[in-house]
Amino acid sequence: MPFPSRKCHPKVTRSSVRVRTFRLDSQLTRAEAVKVLNVLFKRTPAASTGSQSFSDVPASHWAYADIEAAAQQ
Repeated sequence: MPFPSRKCHPKVTRSSVRVRTFRLDSQLTRAEAVKVLNVLFKRTPAASTGSQSFSDVPASHWAYADIEAAAQQ
């Protein structure tokens, strides 16, 4: 019997986040988790605010705008 978590929310899969395949055995990164939560809560990526909320997330990071959006809410 397949593991139940193989069926994800139809609009939120890891493939819609960053990777092309859903890897059940791999760990979700913090950035991927923020992206998933932003999609679920219908948050849009933040526009550039000029100030970083987190020193370990550079503006060049692929999920920077999503992380900033989550931090502002």
